[in-house]
Amino acid sequence: MNPWQMAQQLKHELQTVTWDNSTNVVFGERSVFVYAGAQPDDEQHPPAFPFCLVTIGTGTADEDHPELLQQSFNVVTAVEVAGDPLGEQAVIGSSRANLTRSAGAGIAQVAERVRFAIQNLTTYDGASIIVTGSGIGSPATLGRGRQIAF
Repeated sequence: MNPWQMAQQLKHELQTVTWDNSTNVVFGERSVFVYAGAQPDDEQHPPAFPFCLVTIGTGTADEDHPELLQQSFNVVTAVEVAGDPLGEQAVIGSSRANLTRSAGAGIAQVAERVRFAIQNLTTYDGASIIVTGSGIGSPATLGRGRQIAF
């Protein structure tokens, strides 16, 4: 599997991530993107939250098996919770009326679902996945005082 194919596999897998014991997707087909370059500007953000961005990082030949490639990918999720002037709810979530829907979920909740999905990829999916780190950024102001967490 080459990096392009792996990026497509990650995109497909992330589009099908669901909330626990539910068939409701976290992102859906129109909220996961493979992109190049720096974090998008305010005007370039997808219109719906949460959304997920996948980037292809550096690749090197494996030291033990030069015919294999060690490739890095970055997965960035973004969440905004309406009516959140300080950004707290964007990080930990708000009181959600439905725990099987993305509305009101915080970045910590969404990131947990993403990490679970990626760690469940196996060699049957075409590659071995090693998640080496994950973190949650501080909320940032987007546009007119809206708080977003990546």
